[in-house]
This record gives sequence, C-alpha cells and structure tokens, in this order.
Amino acid sequence: MRIVYFGSGRLTFRAKLLIGVLLGTSVALVTVMALVAIGVLLFLLPVAVIGAAIYAFLPKRRTAPPRSDGPDVLEGQYRVVHPDERDRLPRQ
Repeated sequence: MRIVYFGSGRLTFRAKLLIGVLLGTSVALVTVMALVAIGVLLFLLPVAVIGAAIYAFLPKRRTAPPRSDGPDVLEGQYRVVHPDERDRLPRQ
C-alpha cells in the first residue's frame, strides 16, 4: 500500500489536473446522456402520439356475445348412417 502525503495541504498540479479531467469527463458524459434522452424524447413522443391516435381511430374488434350456461343443443332430425352408406345417400 502506498501512502501519499501532501506536506502543505495544497494539491499538486498533477492532482488538480486529474480532478479536472475526471470532472470534465463526468460533465461531458452527463451532457451526452441528457442530449440522447432529449433526442429520444423528441423522436419517440410524436411516434407515440401518432400511434395512439391511429389506434383510437381503428375499428374496434367485435367480441363474441357472452355464452349462456346451458348446453349447446342443435335441434333437428338426425339419422345414424354407417360410413359405407355415406356415398349412396341422396343430397338434400
């Protein structure tokens, strides 16, 4: 482990330069992130608004009517036919 001691409590030029570079880099990074966020907002906000408007004006899906709880019964007259006789039946 290396112990660094500054005799008079003042920072050296190298330490000041390092702090300046770190602060400058962090400010530049935050600025770039803010510009990207603003650019994305300016691009995606109109897309979202236009998409919402198009969705609002699209025709709505028609849902099936609610099913009754009763059984599904098809009323009529039925005749049980053997599979071999199927081809010989008259069409109605």
